Amino acid sequence: MIVTPPMDSCFRTSARCAVDRWIHNRTITLRRSRIRTSSHGESSGQRGQEEQFAGHSQSLGSRVIDYASNSTPKVRLAKTRENAHFVAGTATFMSVMPVQRHLLVASHLPSTLRIPLRTALGAEHRIAEAVNWTDLADIVRHRPVDLVVADPSADGGVNVDAVSQMIEQFPRTPVIVYTALAPNSFGAMAELSRRGLKDVVLHRYDDSPERFHRTIEKAAKKRPGQHVLAHLGDIVDRLPSSIASTLEEVFERPQAFDSAADIASTAKVTLSTLYRSLTSVGFRSPKRILIAARVLRAHTYMREPGHSVREVADKLGYSNPRILARHTYITLGLKPRQLRRRISDEAIVGRLVEWIYDTNAAD
Repeated sequence: MIVTPPMDSCFRTSARCAVDRWIHNRTITLRRSRIRTSSHGESSGQRGQEEQFAGHSQSLGSRVIDYASNSTPKVRLAKTRENAHFVAGTATFMSVMPVQRHLLVASHLPSTLRIPLRTALGAEHRIAEAVNWTDLADIVRHRPVDLVVADPSADGGVNVDAVSQMIEQFPRTPVIVYTALAPNSFGAMAELSRRGLKDVVLHRYDDSPERFHRTIEKAAKKRPGQHVLAHLGDIVDRLPSSIASTLEEVFERPQAFDSAADIASTAKVTLSTLYRSLTSVGFRSPKRILIAARVLRAHTYMREPGHSVREVADKLGYSNPRILARHTYITLGLKPRQLRRRISDEAIVGRLVEWIYDTNAAD
């Protein structure tokens, strides 16, 4: 727990090293920073969290742990336009009340770093915890992970290659390195920065709940954005707020919706009302919107070398890869494997917008 001293108390300033990477030039710089006094006591809440994580560590035999602690205090951000985005890299929709995002974070961390991550994420997000680097890659490959948080020293030694392989195999999945400051960490982070790493959080320096939460949110936003709803912002504004918010959720989590009835249920309207509302502003049908959201996400996944067509189909909830192939063909005129080609995000978005929206039918 971090305690801010009174104004008249003496701050103990200590020189420390922190890594500031600038995305444009990938340089490593050192800076001095003021360290706030930390309390030596331990709250009952912290002890409870430690007991909880001790229990989780004993069930690692199941390979993956999903947990959301209800006892962990939530970190709430101001309801500003800057926070009205969402993670999935599919759309940006600013004009209605933002949907509460539920991140799935894949992590591979030593036990000392799990509690700070859980606290920073808050109770509304999930963590899929890996037992080793192979397991971490397997989680990202088969589950709809929003970002990865890993420590190169999670298994004892500093494993730069394991983190580098994650970046190379899944370049569209943001990776945050969360590690403790150590003599050998600077060389590792410098090397990872040269290999494409963009985000580093240092234990006890950069991982206060609020600051860590902001870093996670910022990293999640870096997922390549294909702004379908942003292209139709004025049109979406004319929809009832519950339907507009649900459309945002469809593009954020397309695997959570099986049909137009699921969209109507989430929006708390009847199926006929959903169809009538969407067609009145020019959308062709809710079914087309759902297919477009899945194809858009499939495009993102297929641009990552670590994914196969079958794995992408499974992640998106398809019972058979042939259904995904049919959807990519009717929307884009392409086979799933052709999505690996250098087709720009803007071109994909343009085709999908034309497929889901009929300008001639709008009032």
